[in-house]
Amino acid sequence: MLELNKVCVSFRSERQDKIFGHTRQQVLFDVSLRVEKGTCLGILGESGSGKSTMGRVLCGLLKPDSGDVQLDGVSVYASRSGRRNLQNKLSVVFQDYTTSANPRFRVKEIIGEGLTVRERREGNKLDRDRETASLLELVGLPTDFATRFPHELSGGQLQRVCIARAVACKPEIILFDEAISSLDAHTQVQVMDLLRELKEKLGLLSLAFSGPAIVLHGILIGLGDTRSVLIANVIGNGVNVALNVLLIHGIGPFPALGVLGAGISTAIGTGVTLIFTLAIFLRKDHSASLRGYGTWLPQKNYLKMIAPLASGVFCEQAAERFGMFTFARLVANLGTSALGVHNICSGLCDIFYSFSQGLGKASLVLSGQAYGGDQMSRLQRIADISRQSALWTGAAATLLYFLFRIPLLQFYHLAGNDLLLGGQIMLFVAAINIPEAWAMIHAGMLRGIGRTGFVAVYSLISIAVIRPILTYILIYPLNMGLHGAWIALSLDQITRAVCSHYGICKTCQRENTVV
Repeated sequence: MLELNKVCVSFRSERQDKIFGHTRQQVLFDVSLRVEKGTCLGILGESGSGKSTMGRVLCGLLKPDSGDVQLDGVSVYASRSGRRNLQNKLSVVFQDYTTSANPRFRVKEIIGEGLTVRERREGNKLDRDRETASLLELVGLPTDFATRFPHELSGGQLQRVCIARAVACKPEIILFDEAISSLDAHTQVQVMDLLRELKEKLGLLSLAFSGPAIVLHGILIGLGDTRSVLIANVIGNGVNVALNVLLIHGIGPFPALGVLGAGISTAIGTGVTLIFTLAIFLRKDHSASLRGYGTWLPQKNYLKMIAPLASGVFCEQAAERFGMFTFARLVANLGTSALGVHNICSGLCDIFYSFSQGLGKASLVLSGQAYGGDQMSRLQRIADISRQSALWTGAAATLLYFLFRIPLLQFYHLAGNDLLLGGQIMLFVAAINIPEAWAMIHAGMLRGIGRTGFVAVYSLISIAVIRPILTYILIYPLNMGLHGAWIALSLDQITRAVCSHYGICKTCQRENTVV
């Protein structure tokens, strides 16, 4: 954990306003911040506001006039050991990549500077070629770049090399001093995507565990055994939370691993969930048991039966992911302030979205059982119950979001114009709850009766085609900014709610059932 406590920094003014002594210009005044391990903190400010000065203080290069800087409870400026503690745990990526890389060094020698620090700290010799190749792959560069000089690389490629050098010494903290401001817009996006990928790579192992668990949970939900799914997820998440506390902060005999500890904890937690789920399928008394029955390998008849359903769901999810990516990219062009407000509001919106997904799964299971048991007359009752649930829960969420929108945004430290903008966007978040739940429960029913293709078609048209085009028109030609993006999102939710409702009505008419 890195802390700044009431730090003040001033510099001697060039003007001589006093007969004796010198006037001083205050750059930082009473600055305090706290950065926990495993988190990312962005410091925003106009040119000359003191961002780089704060960076120099954080790096141990500039002692403040007053206040204190602490890393893991050790004061940086109180003693040499504090400075050494910081140097062993912190790495920097500078703004000017052309001067931070020695033009006479090859790429492997530039990265080797970070490896030298690591060798000195760990006390053992590293395989330089293997480590360099691994780091180049990590930042998305070919391994044959190791023999190139800085002038043979583009700006984005050289900044990636500087990032590899910063990562090479395995620091606990990496400080980016406007590391992308001198790059063109396209390269800025590439480098930011790289940083996000580096942060997310630790989650790949957990994804490998969670994928099979999700498939098996789908089988259990289809059989109505939601209790086992709940228990498996509670146990896995409990292990995840407990290990996060122990491994991130290094409590007791456990090492303080920071972000790496978070990744390990998530992987172990999802692994526990998978093991518990597999144990259910090995129980002889369970209806989904494979112990002594059938085979774990997919059969031809099974693949033939599931292919139409799986292809529809895959196309639906592909359309949704493409639409979300395009939507987010358009919003990102509005600037960091609007993007930050958008991400916070989207996170709050996702709370009810996850809840409505549960309603959709319940509708899927009930309608699937009715369809498989030739009891389509039950669809009337299922639709009534699902719609009532969607209306009541959606209305409750709308009321809560409307009444508590400002406190919720203040919890994320929004203030001033950002708080004003966030409060306006939260009105859209509140308004789309009922259409969102309505679309979920009807889409769940359509999937349950096998009409995944219909869901994929209207999802593709609405999410991947209409919403991006409408978002672009509202943001740019009509100059509506973030409000335009959320108007497009709201219309997309309403469109999907109408289409899914229409699909259920037409299906029930064919089955001589009036809904």
